[in-house]
Amino acid sequence: MPLRKVYNSLAVRLGVGIVPFVIIVFVVSLGFLFKWSREMVRQEAIEHTYYVLDNTSMRVNGGLMPDEQLDCFVLNSEGRYLLHTDSVRMGRKTIFDDLNPKTQADVIALGHEMVAGKSGYMNVVVDGEECLVFYQPLENTSCSIALIWKESDIFHSYNNLLYVLVPLLSIGLLLLMYFLRRIVNFFIDPLNRLAWQTRHIADGNFDVSMPTSTRVDAVGRLQNNFADMQQSLFKYISNLEHVNKETERRNEELANANQQAEDAVQRQVVFLQNILHQIRTPLNIIMGFVQVLRDDYKAIPREEMATITETMVHNSTTIMRMVHMLTAASALDVGKVVDCEDRVPCNGVAYEAVNIHHQRSSKGSTPYVVTSVPDDMYINIHKEYFLKALNELLYNAEKYGIVEGKESEAVITLRVKKCDSFVHFIVEDNGPGVSPAHRDHIFNQFIKANSFSEGLGLGLYVSKQFAKMMGGDLTLDESYTLGARFILAVPA
Repeated sequence: MPLRKVYNSLAVRLGVGIVPFVIIVFVVSLGFLFKWSREMVRQEAIEHTYYVLDNTSMRVNGGLMPDEQLDCFVLNSEGRYLLHTDSVRMGRKTIFDDLNPKTQADVIALGHEMVAGKSGYMNVVVDGEECLVFYQPLENTSCSIALIWKESDIFHSYNNLLYVLVPLLSIGLLLLMYFLRRIVNFFIDPLNRLAWQTRHIADGNFDVSMPTSTRVDAVGRLQNNFADMQQSLFKYISNLEHVNKETERRNEELANANQQAEDAVQRQVVFLQNILHQIRTPLNIIMGFVQVLRDDYKAIPREEMATITETMVHNSTTIMRMVHMLTAASALDVGKVVDCEDRVPCNGVAYEAVNIHHQRSSKGSTPYVVTSVPDDMYINIHKEYFLKALNELLYNAEKYGIVEGKESEAVITLRVKKCDSFVHFIVEDNGPGVSPAHRDHIFNQFIKANSFSEGLGLGLYVSKQFAKMMGGDLTLDESYTLGARFILAVPA
């Protein structure tokens, strides 16, 4: 059962148990008080009546008038009325006349007591009303006198007082119930707050702190201790959540690193297979032509000889390029900044890269150079790295930008322009461009757009690293839609 329900149940039990108990005690005490006070009033009336009896005097013409509140009568030894408020009864009737033994036995007993000359008082119903009848013999006579005091007259003032006291006591009882409830709530409310806070914590919420109490009793100490415990628990949970988040972050980093390591291993396997294929294919071609030349050199026509030698040169160049690329990649110091001590003109180095490309090109393409900088504008670069990077861009533009069968439509452009504190060498082609699926990976190692094409997937990676080592960068302009556009930026 939740603590809140336990505390609420406790509060209900206390309320149901204590309040009725207090009310019962209060009512019983009032009952005893009323009974005791009623007895006191009764006793006072008895004493007053005895005093009146002891001081009664005879009047010749008015009879006995002991007290205005009292009725009296006198009986002789035979029980006849010598004095009565009803003059018809005097001297003619006795106290025993016209009585019903079943319903008026108390009056008959009173008559016998008075005739016997005894004294005392009795509860007697007179004319349908309860009365106290006090009787005693008259001195020096054989008569007995009785004084009748109605119960309503005895307790008249007392009852009037009750009419005032009962509302006051009712109001007092309501106030007592109110203050009892306040007292119960005074002790239960902190427990209810503790129960709510416990439920709140059980639901996983530790950020709502419980206020401290200024009370010095056990409940106040319990509330303050609970507040301190909650603060400690909140700090512990916060530290634990921080540790969990840090652990999750490191696990994620570790998972990413493992994935990258697996990808790297896979790329290395693919790379080794690719390099074997890339080197074996041109070597097989070269070895085949070498055997042909060795076995039947004189029978080969001159035109066919030129084709054979050109094919051998092309495949040799391909192998040499791959060797140079592997050498550059293995010697690459990623993150290192080289000294750019070669001061060259922007336009001059662009034309030089185009000439190198034209000499090595198997398709004989010559890129167009479009420049917006003056011929006397110089930059400081590492010339070897710069030419290798720029020639790689020109090589890729020829390789992927010139579509077979549409060689006459191919256009490769090298643009030179200054942008802020950098000089941009922009290589454009009007080929199919780079597909969106490969744009985020083309600068990674061993990545090729076509797994069956020539190359090792290192050209763009090495070129980008060369650009960074010179303080620049190599990027793909994704906004260009007419083909591919690569931007080699170096500090001006």
